[in-house]
Amino acid sequence: MKGCSRAWVIALLLLQACAEGGEVYGPSDASLDDLVADAPDADDASPDAPDAADAPSLDAPDKPVTPDVPDVPDVPAVPDVEAPDGPACPAGFSVCAGRCTALASDPASCGRCGNACPAGLACVGGSCACPAGLTACGGACVDTRVSPIYCGRCDNACPTGAACVMGACTCSVGMLCAGACVDTRSNRANCGGCGLACPAGEQCVSSACACGAGQTRCGGTCVSTASDAANCGACGRACATGQTCTAGVCGCPAGSTTCGTACVNTSSDPMNCGGCSRYCGGMCSGGTCIPSCPPGQTYCSGSCANLATSVYHCGRCGNTCGGSRLCVGGVCTP
Repeated sequence: MKGCSRAWVIALLLLQACAEGGEVYGPSDASLDDLVADAPDADDASPDAPDAADAPSLDAPDKPVTPDVPDVPDVPAVPDVEAPDGPACPAGFSVCAGRCTALASDPASCGRCGNACPAGLACVGGSCACPAGLTACGGACVDTRVSPIYCGRCDNACPTGAACVMGACTCSVGMLCAGACVDTRSNRANCGGCGLACPAGEQCVSSACACGAGQTRCGGTCVSTASDAANCGACGRACATGQTCTAGVCGCPAGSTTCGTACVNTSSDPMNCGGCSRYCGGMCSGGTCIPSCPPGQTYCSGSCANLATSVYHCGRCGNTCGGSRLCVGGVCTP
């Protein structure tokens, strides 16, 4: 190790002499041993390298000049970005008023911060809308399954007496006919069902058309067989001409008599003068037949008389002129 240090010193001295342009002296001028003797002992030197302050300065040989490298333009500095106030929110949330808010579902900030939904509306997908199961009708969210004003749809209001059941108007009593609740058990226009009207004179009883009390259906019409002359006592039993039906029995009115199938006045009817089938060739008066008399004569007491000259019927029937008096001009002479 000591020999190596010695050789190193000698080489260093030779390089210095060459650099200064001098000559290397031979043994006649100076002994190498003397030069080495003047050099510091290698054992006193640092094992790694000689101290730079003690080492002789050596000018390095000239190096080729390196061409200038063009200047690289300055890159503008990226400004600092301030983090938004508030907490760090998870995906799907935004900071609104210092808190994490789900803009897709928060009714106070629906779609954007501060966009509050009106009362009754929910935030669905970032837009104000009615909650699930409700429909916007008349500016409010309603359940069209049970709303009597918006039953099934916004333009369908149930009539009075009807309730909305599963989106359909349902009458509590009867049936919905022509937009109104009717009791089909007793409604004449809707007897047993919508549009089933009862005939004139009939009533709806227990959902069926029927005649009223004391009446009977005859030929599609309700009649009273106690007084109807065409159905006296029963359907189709007609009374004779002029007869009336009383208590279900055909009869002639007061002052007339039933003759055959007709009611006649036997006091004046020449065909039934005084009784049925009593023909009178003249006039029937008070049930008495008055025969027809020639012109100018009058029937009196079973015979025709001239009231102007008859002493038995002078001026009138039964006026008798007594004695020898005559009837002149309907007047008995003195």
